[in-house]
Amino acid sequence: MADPISDMITRMRNAQAVQKRSVVVPYSSMKNELARVLKESGFVEDAIKRGRRNRRLLDIVLAYDADGQARMHGIRRISKQSQRIYAHATGLHASRKSVHGMFIISTSRGVMSSLAARRDRIGGEVLCEVW
Repeated sequence: MADPISDMITRMRNAQAVQKRSVVVPYSSMKNELARVLKESGFVEDAIKRGRRNRRLLDIVLAYDADGQARMHGIRRISKQSQRIYAHATGLHASRKSVHGMFIISTSRGVMSSLAARRDRIGGEVLCEVW
């Protein structure tokens, strides 16, 4: 697997396309932080770490509305291994996809939403866009 974060995003997108309740991905601290930000924003219900040491898994419970519509309408990887994308705090505008959309940023203070990064006036690597 060349890019673990892209793999996680693809698994989430595919699971949501077929109305799966949860998706399991190999655990890493970066994926756990990404899932934490998605949970805080309401796009994911929960992220549970399972397993021991070298067999850890992250079980991500996807969020759906009462009528069965997914809360996360789309997710797209921005910064890739072949081309890293960085942004200043002033350059972190709202997502063009939706009013509720946001970017997820990896900063020196950890992984956070674009709203939190703009509030704290800190920039970083733009990991993905969620709407």
